[in-house]
Amino acid sequence: FFFNDTATTEIYTQAFVGSVRCVQETGIGSYYMNNGAVHKGNWANDKQNGYGIETWTDGTVYEGNYVDGKKEGKGKFIWPDRSEYIGEFKENKLFGKGTQKWNDGRQYNGDWENNNMHGSGEYIW
Repeated sequence: FFFNDTATTEIYTQAFVGSVRCVQETGIGSYYMNNGAVHKGNWANDKQNGYGIETWTDGTVYEGNYVDGKKEGKGKFIWPDRSEYIGEFKENKLFGKGTQKWNDGRQYNGDWENNNMHGSGEYIW
């Protein structure tokens, strides 16, 4: 979609390439955001639903499941420094069982809640 924001006279370019039903992204497609991020995957009712991969210009990557536009269920998140989390997400947050590996060799395997280590787990350094 291309539109002109007359308040700032900047032209924003966002585009969806894929199936559109009743003016809503549906099916498998790619969404290119004006900040350079790209989401490729399944869509339903204008939201990411099911498996998808999202990449940002700084090298951050999320690969996993979405429900109603939010990271939900199993997924893998990689930060620009190549640290990574593999595990469960709930409403875009690390939540449930998962493993965080930092690029300096530290690792935590265990429970997460609201992006924090929470409950039982093992921290290795």
